[in-house]
Amino acid sequence: MADEMQPEAENTAANSATGSDPNTPAGPTLSEADLPAAAQELARRGELPLEGINRREELLTYLAGHFERLLVTDRHGLFQLCYRLDLDEQRVRDILRAHQLKTPAHRAAALAELTLQRELTRLAWRRWYSERG
Repeated sequence: MADEMQPEAENTAANSATGSDPNTPAGPTLSEADLPAAAQELARRGELPLEGINRREELLTYLAGHFERLLVTDRHGLFQLCYRLDLDEQRVRDILRAHQLKTPAHRAAALAELTLQRELTRLAWRRWYSERG
């Protein structure tokens, strides 16, 4: 995956209205360099043992395994964890429905990716706002 994992949110109308440069991104850019911080934040909010995990593949593997265990043994616990991690409930339900014919491992991998993307987005926005004031 490329270093920039999310397109920059440019809003041409807003840029014209404010007179700002239309080539300046209106929002943050996600970075793989944020993975250690993302793992630390996920560990804190999700009460997960993620110490020492700094690589994307390791983090996704751990998260997918944890989600798979919850999918099989504790659906209520799965939704509690998703709430603590601030995942959009509808997106979680969509993943579970869209992958209904596949194994729990496929659904868990999709949830892991959603979780990592959400956390990287949170960190990128936090950094973006802190740089502006």
